[in-house]
Amino acid sequence: MTNPIVPVIALYVLMAVATIVVMYRGDQPRYLKAKTITSLLFIALAVICWQTGEGGPFPESWMRILPGLVFCLCGDVFLALAHEIDNNLDPKLFRFGVGSFLIAHLFFCFEIMAVLNVYAPQKVLPVIVGLVTVGVSIFTSRSDMYDYKGNARPAILYSFFVGFLCGLGIQLMISMGPTGRWLIMGAGSILFLLSDLTLSNKYFLKKKPKAFGAIVLVTYYAAVACFGLYLL
Repeated sequence: MTNPIVPVIALYVLMAVATIVVMYRGDQPRYLKAKTITSLLFIALAVICWQTGEGGPFPESWMRILPGLVFCLCGDVFLALAHEIDNNLDPKLFRFGVGSFLIAHLFFCFEIMAVLNVYAPQKVLPVIVGLVTVGVSIFTSRSDMYDYKGNARPAILYSFFVGFLCGLGIQLMISMGPTGRWLIMGAGSILFLLSDLTLSNKYFLKKKPKAFGAIVLVTYYAAVACFGLYLL
């Protein structure tokens, strides 16, 4: 019997590529549809991993990972509706998107902290990484090379939680060892930071390389896939 994870991953990769293609074509309606379908697929992947695998290190792990991924879906839809495709951002929808991803990060952070609280209660590194990302965001928001278009405050607030999640992922790999689900969750946390740092430059850097769009989506889709695979 074919493992159901394999065809879902194959379809997920295919839709991720399609999303990138329509993004570069500037096709807003198809971009919204493709991005939504791809987001539904990373949720489907997580559900299949939960049902066919161990479900994570705790019986309630799915109660943090799956809601986090649902909020990622909401963030994806809000940012697509905000016209991220051409960086002509609608401020209200952009903030809804940032807010959705912030909540998603909280769910992922709670899962990693649950593991660390049991096995290795150490959270200094995550705070340091979070503060460093805030410092980077503040610096870029004041630089003449960037134009935050009135979105500096939500971007700076969000950056702390992106950095905090990344720091938790690194701490998880240090404390538990870079193997199995700890490596997968740690890698996902780092990829999410790389994706959001690139996304920030894509949105707000006045002169940005065209490759940023693809880098953002590739690292992001890899990150959320890792969170789903964590439930195996």
